Amino acid sequence: MTKFKLILLILWVSSQYINAQNNNKEKENPKFSEKIFFGGNIGLQFGTYTYVEVAPLMGFHVTPSLDIAAGIMYTYSKNSITQFSSQMYGTNVYSQLTLIKPFVVHAQAELLNSNYIALNGEISRDWFEAFLVGGGIKQQIGAKSYSFFLILWNLSDSFSSPYQNPVIKAGIIF
Repeated sequence: MTKFKLILLILWVSSQYINAQNNNKEKENPKFSEKIFFGGNIGLQFGTYTYVEVAPLMGFHVTPSLDIAAGIMYTYSKNSITQFSSQMYGTNVYSQLTLIKPFVVHAQAELLNSNYIALNGEISRDWFEAFLVGGGIKQQIGAKSYSFFLILWNLSDSFSSPYQNPVIKAGIIF
């Protein structure tokens, strides 16, 4: 009788282990549709240089710690010294890696069309690229949603760039 109980106990423990492994595999390999996310961010900077950004996005959870996404953006900026204002639009792609919760590193490339004051003093409109890198925090606010706060540095800073370093972004993913 004791051997029988021991065999039952081993079978029960084994079945629990196998069931736990199956549950972990389901969590590790979610459906494709569960890996897609939507969201966006806003950028705000006030002072001598005002900057307001609205940027919806769609992305994909490549792994539990790596996200990639693409989006469109619209921004308004104004320099209070020159009284020059600009409306800008464009697209962006980014990659975000969670190092240790809640800390992330972030890299973002943008292709933007904007008007600006050229070196000769004339107002020009042109396309330019921006490459932003930095980090921040990501805070879970639901089963599949989180908010984020990033401090980024524009590596392609130029005379016509709308960004002044650092660039601060915040948003929500759902």
